[in-house]
Amino acid sequence: MKKGLLVLYTLASLSGLGLHSAQAQGEDNGWKKINYSILLQSDQHLSQDEKLSHRFTGMSYLDMKLSNDYLSLGVRGEYMPHPLPGLHATAGKGISHLYLRGKYKMLDLTVGDVYEQFGSGLLLRAYEDRPLGIDNAIRGGRLILTPLEGLRLVALGGQQRNHFDREGKLWNSSRGHLLGTDLQLDLQSLISPLQQSDLRIDLGGSFVSKYEKTDAGMLILHPTDPKLRLNLPEVTPAWSGRTSVQYGSWEVYGEYGYKWADPNRSNKYTYGPGSVAMLTASYSTNRLSAVIGARRSEDFDFRSARSAGETDLRVNHLLPFTQAQTYTLAALRPYATQARGEWALQGELRYSLDRGTALGGRYGTKIKLTASYISALKPQAGEKVFDNLQQGDNGIRYAYFGWGEKLFHDLGLEISRKVSSSYSFAFSYFNQYYNQFQLEQHGERDVRSHIFVYDGKHRLTKSLGLRTELQYLHSGQAEGDWMFGLVEASIGKHLIVSLSDQYNNGKTKEHYPMVAVAGTYKSHRLQLSWGRTRAGINCSGGVCRMMPETQGLYLSLNSAF
Repeated sequence: MKKGLLVLYTLASLSGLGLHSAQAQGEDNGWKKINYSILLQSDQHLSQDEKLSHRFTGMSYLDMKLSNDYLSLGVRGEYMPHPLPGLHATAGKGISHLYLRGKYKMLDLTVGDVYEQFGSGLLLRAYEDRPLGIDNAIRGGRLILTPLEGLRLVALGGQQRNHFDREGKLWNSSRGHLLGTDLQLDLQSLISPLQQSDLRIDLGGSFVSKYEKTDAGMLILHPTDPKLRLNLPEVTPAWSGRTSVQYGSWEVYGEYGYKWADPNRSNKYTYGPGSVAMLTASYSTNRLSAVIGARRSEDFDFRSARSAGETDLRVNHLLPFTQAQTYTLAALRPYATQARGEWALQGELRYSLDRGTALGGRYGTKIKLTASYISALKPQAGEKVFDNLQQGDNGIRYAYFGWGEKLFHDLGLEISRKVSSSYSFAFSYFNQYYNQFQLEQHGERDVRSHIFVYDGKHRLTKSLGLRTELQYLHSGQAEGDWMFGLVEASIGKHLIVSLSDQYNNGKTKEHYPMVAVAGTYKSHRLQLSWGRTRAGINCSGGVCRMMPETQGLYLSLNSAF
């Protein structure tokens, strides 16, 4: 691992020297200035568990890009023969990402690996999330046409990445290929009368088709009834439409998607179609902002391989309708979007109290209210219901507006206030409900939590700042009560030292301490930490992965050249 990290760092230095030389030569020949960027990221972990076969694990990335006004070339090398705990499926090393992109007037063509999103991602989202081990870039080609201002057409095709399973080849013959197109219209730019009004209307539509060959080597028997043979469709098409209307301080966004029969691992190889409908509305002024939304999804887990599970080979992404929690105990039991379907409601209200008033204080006070509620779908009358959602439903039909078993809720209140030029604080309260039995297939149905958080910031001197966190979670279920404390000191502009401890004062009486030192210099950051992390679910954007408990030394390096 150390040897691999040294190789990557050496390549970065040599590449930087070469690019400087290319830039100077280009200018001498009359070419436009050539830009380059090199990004190096390395995360390493040395475990204290001597029973592990690989105590030293890590993941290193080297991204390099060379571009001018018309062309850009990008390449990424990855080195992770023994990935970080919880990410073992990502093991491998080599050139994982390579593309050449050309732009001229209305044309934008990319050949190689591309990231793309149609609308909100409801139908297609190719992206990267390294902490979760997600990288579903599409290897193939993408064409973007903008013949008129306000008109954008995207067409793409290729095969998604799934860790290192290509084994040095361009394609993997065991999974499907994607074709997709997206049309985006800005009516204000296309229709002259709208240009003089405050009304703005955007329209969009997408189509994505998955082709996955069925042959004798693939699954042909029903997973729960060996007497049944599966007639698997080789082509699965899906479409979506969306609209956004803005007028003054108001904005309304709606999107609907439909997917034809797609028997796969997440729906237990049933043949019903999938659908999703989403509607949000927002209002914003200088002092007040509000957002409210609703979404119904049913069997809309779209993947480019029928047998894929966990976070692998996701074609689409359903935006989470829950609050993105940043505090440790508020994020102790995060919610993951349910592939089989759900009803989700979410709302948020922000209000700023005036400065110089009794309630607002000298510097003003900010109040934020958040709420989310999610339930399973309700089967139609006479349909058989399984006790656990993960057992599948054998294609039962759901009432469209029916609300099934409650899965999750999160109610939050945050009050933040600046008291003086050197001290500010935020106080938060969260009331959470978590159906552990349905969401994790074990434990209790009604895990209820009351979470209190204090977050204070102190400016002690010009070069010394202090941040403190105190958190308490009270629950009569699962592991019981939790406590968390953190002290973080900012020394000058380049050094941060922190000490924290997460403690279960309920059933386990376990401590999870962590001490860290981080230094920054220009575009470089190095962090060294030691501690113990609790086993649990790690989530990002409604997508979750189970992570094991770890204890040991961590090293993280981020550099930009």
